[in-house]
Amino acid sequence: MGLTYIKSRFLHPVKMKWYDLQIEIIGAWKFFLKRQRSGERKLTKIHYQSTDKICGNKRSTVIYMANGYTWHGGLADRLKGIVSLYAWCSDHSKPFKINFCHPFRLHNYLIPNEYDWQIADEDISYNPCEVAVKQCLIAPVLAVPTVQPRLPELLGEWLDEHLVPGVARISQSAIWQQPICRTIRQVVQTSSSFTEFDRLPQGTDRREIYFHLISFYHFIGRFY
Repeated sequence: MGLTYIKSRFLHPVKMKWYDLQIEIIGAWKFFLKRQRSGERKLTKIHYQSTDKICGNKRSTVIYMANGYTWHGGLADRLKGIVSLYAWCSDHSKPFKINFCHPFRLHNYLIPNEYDWQIADEDISYNPCEVAVKQCLIAPVLAVPTVQPRLPELLGEWLDEHLVPGVARISQSAIWQQPICRTIRQVVQTSSSFTEFDRLPQGTDRREIYFHLISFYHFIGRFY
């Protein structure tokens, strides 16, 4: 028997039972937060160990990270997370940047409109003394009656609590059913004439962008 078979046949069921027990004891939301903290520690230990100091006295900035260090979801999930996170930053007067470089660079297809969301590679710190790595990966474990109806509220509270002083990096957008803060529909309903979205990306003159991103036209900007 191979190692993969042993893991899937024997170890995975044991892990799932252990997870179920924790959920029963502490609840689905607290279990979810525990898993996020574990992921944040792992990302920091592996990828954020630079000694270079970049931030200095710069203002605290929220950076959406899609750099291949972990699973970020599909394109639609990423864009929903970007829009929702930008809406939160706009509401709280926090600078917001996007580092979308895996598996392609977003700025090759979209360019800033009214709001400059771009950030140069050399301006991104991987020093744990300067960076607070935050992860919010929505999981099926939250699809329970005690959590799902309150999910937008809980995620909003998570953002308020975890985007702390320092340069906070959001390493993952929320995927699965809900984006990281509010659904796109909720953001649109509270926006005036798509004001928030008009500041986000618009398309480059590349013809293929029409086919790749046309379904997001009304949410994230305009094409040339």
